[in-house]
Amino acid sequence: MDKRLKLGIGLIFLSIIALVALKLLSQETQKSPSIIKDDKNITRTSSINKKKKSDGKDDSVKPKQKLPKEKSFHQIIKKFSQVKLRQMKTKKFTSLLEELKLVPQMVRSRSGKGRMTVIRTENNLPGTRYIHAQFFGENNKEFIQHLSLEYKKGDNAFEEVSSMVKENYPIIASSEYRNQKFVQWDLDEDYHIWIKELNREDMQNDPFNAYDLKNDVGNIRVTIEMKIH
Repeated sequence: MDKRLKLGIGLIFLSIIALVALKLLSQETQKSPSIIKDDKNITRTSSINKKKKSDGKDDSVKPKQKLPKEKSFHQIIKKFSQVKLRQMKTKKFTSLLEELKLVPQMVRSRSGKGRMTVIRTENNLPGTRYIHAQFFGENNKEFIQHLSLEYKKGDNAFEEVSSMVKENYPIIASSEYRNQKFVQWDLDEDYHIWIKELNREDMQNDPFNAYDLKNDVGNIRVTIEMKIH
């Protein structure tokens, strides 16, 4: 075959291949903008999601911060509950008060029934007041008959006190007696504990505590005392 003829056939063949390649390239180029656009959308969506994560708030439940009065009451109740009631003596009780940075005041009296010791405090922790303890007897025969304190009123004060009492004292749940803003539980065969939201009648003519009947109604009293057998 003539060399020129062979060369011509070869050039025609190469031209056909080039045209096919250009056509394929053109088709891919027409598709590529949408691909690029999609890639941009993906990138943009990804960056938005990252921004949302960085700007988003943590929805996890955070523990409630206790108010100063809650901290004070919890400190007192926890400290008192560390000593068994049958082992509570005046010396030990005054020591507990001093550990709480409270200044005890002690008054003793004697009657035909024996000696009674009343212990109160000169100062109070925030949101609490009127710590009052009564002991009867002397030396090894001394025992606590009454222990009470008050907690400042608030929207959930009764529930806050109830929760802290149950957390720290070995209440007998089956003994619960509840009536509106009053609840009582047995602690053992000799002692019970009760919580009450004070009303005007509770505060009038109180022999130990002074009250402002306009502002103090609603305060919570917690009392531990010997049962009357």
